[in-house]
Amino acid sequence: QLAQGFWNNVTGAKKVAGAPNVGIGDVHGVLAVIKIGADIARQDWNQLFIFTILISMDLAIINLMPYPALDGGHLAFMTIELIRGRPMGERAHGEIIKWGFISLLFLMAVIMVNDISALMTGKLDLKKKDQVEQKVDKEAK
Repeated sequence: QLAQGFWNNVTGAKKVAGAPNVGIGDVHGVLAVIKIGADIARQDWNQLFIFTILISMDLAIINLMPYPALDGGHLAFMTIELIRGRPMGERAHGEIIKWGFISLLFLMAVIMVNDISALMTGKLDLKKKDQVEQKVDKEAK
């Protein structure tokens, strides 16, 4: 079940990356994770355990992305230095880190706004989503 959940996350990310109707408004963060985690905890502790593991795996993957402020960014810098055979200039390295960090802060602000908006509009309500899915299933039959 855990492996299937992880695979669903990987294939879901591929679908999102190629989906024309998915935008920045569909990206969520800490508040959404807490809300969904609390909803899952009310329903089934086993599912909460699996949810926690999947979040940890997702965070590990995100941390390895080649973004300057993340570990993957540091790995990218080391790879560039290995290929070049010499270290990157301190000024260039500092500028890349600075602008990467600023863009990461901007992304975090957008995600926080998305979370607050989704909480206020009920977009993250699992019960509503289950009811909508059941209604769609009934209409499809």
